[in-house]
Amino acid sequence: MSIASEDTTRKAELAARAVEELARTIGEVGANQGVSGRIRELNGVVLGISAAVEEQAATTSEIAANVSAAAGSVGHVERSITEIETLADTNTRAVAEMSDAANRLASRARLIRERVQSFSCEIEQMRA
Repeated sequence: MSIASEDTTRKAELAARAVEELARTIGEVGANQGVSGRIRELNGVVLGISAAVEEQAATTSEIAANVSAAAGSVGHVERSITEIETLADTNTRAVAEMSDAANRLASRARLIRERVQSFSCEIEQMRA
């Protein structure tokens, strides 16, 4: 779109120059002042169009830059979400490992309690 805007701007500038040259030629030849005035009016319109096209090109460039920045932000958010998912998976595995370790520890504690109770009973039987 920028190339089309530049092309339109160039054409508008060429048209403006051609209109100016035509106005000078008509003025030099001594043609009707009304035609010369109308040509000057048309020149003003062409210059206005040229300025509008330039403004449109600048606005288009700004929009493109904003879209590019937004795309970069989306990429950053996507990477952050991926990192969060990875951390969540790591934490889930760690919790599972801790749960397994706690279950093993509880099992060993029961076994030790049973052995201590058995040992206590044996000592009581020896005393009697």
